[in-house]
Amino acid sequence: MKMATSPSEKNNITATGLFHLPLLTIGKPRVFLTHLGISFGIFLTILGFMLFSWFPGPLFHLDGGWQGLRLMAAVDIVLGPTLTLLFYKPGRRSALLDLSAIACVQILALGWGVWAVFHQSTAALVFSEGRFVTLSYQAHQQANAELEANGIQTQSTRAFAESGVPHIYARPIAAEYYGQYLASVLNGNPEHHEHSHRYAPLAENLQAMERFQVLPEQLPPEKAVHAKRLEAYTAQHHAPENLRFYHLKTRYGSGFAVIDQQKRTVIDLLH
Repeated sequence: MKMATSPSEKNNITATGLFHLPLLTIGKPRVFLTHLGISFGIFLTILGFMLFSWFPGPLFHLDGGWQGLRLMAAVDIVLGPTLTLLFYKPGRRSALLDLSAIACVQILALGWGVWAVFHQSTAALVFSEGRFVTLSYQAHQQANAELEANGIQTQSTRAFAESGVPHIYARPIAAEYYGQYLASVLNGNPEHHEHSHRYAPLAENLQAMERFQVLPEQLPPEKAVHAKRLEAYTAQHHAPENLRFYHLKTRYGSGFAVIDQQKRTVIDLLH
């Protein structure tokens, strides 16, 4: 004859069954290493975007790639696995809940990290006031919003991108309006390289840029190291007569942008 099971016994059986689920009895080292491996795989994927899309080439060193990499390592490789190591205890009834909470925390932190790094990525390399300047995606969005609030029609840097980071020419400000422009910058308004309504294709304005080119022999004595580097770069190029050097200012460094007059584009950044 089959005996009835009391409610209290059912609760015990359910609790015991849950308690012995394989997921909850896996040892801490194995769970930690699994979590670390998954986090590292995600980190490598994000690193690929950073190296080939958000901060390509020398921009990774010059314009915030290393800073973004440290942030992503902290929120992805360090945070999640460390929480697992500290709070996951195999054999506890709350182990599954602990892992779910850790996963939620890491997903939120990872999402914020990706958002932050992408918004600091290089949106464009802009020739402005005699030199090249890098422009972040966040600065571009904020400047466009401020310009549009003043009734100015803006452009997106993506309109100038064939592949990679777009190279853009910012048309100069007329002399009679330059004092007004300086006053607006002092009041916190967008700088010249952020004025997207002045953007034009770089290839169509190379002649206007010629007077700003850097000649190694004209650099001051304290910049002799830079002059030698530009001379060495020129000597190694197969068509040195096509090269033009221009000053470059980035968020985390400075150097020179190299333009090939025949290709009509920036071919290298030296730092």
